[in-house]
Amino acid sequence: MLMFKRKTFPYFLSLLGIILFSLILNLYGIDWGLPSLWHPDEATTIKNIVIPMARNFDPNPHDFLKPSLYYYLLEIILSPLFIYYKYFC
Repeated sequence: MLMFKRKTFPYFLSLLGIILFSLILNLYGIDWGLPSLWHPDEATTIKNIVIPMARNFDPNPHDFLKPSLYYYLLEIILSPLFIYYKYFC
């Protein structure tokens, strides 16, 4: 068992309490907003813009109301999945 000096023990308990409280709050809210992580319309955006881009290998999102970098990154991530589905399923 770890031995603590009498001066540092209250600080250790305070730190442990803060960490446990943070863990409880994080575990309680771990599914907040899923599957739409950043915005409530994210699932619709992915379904209507990113999946057709990745499926057709089309770099044009055809929607420029929001910045396109997020769409391009998701297309890069999802394209291998659609290549796999096209040739192996």
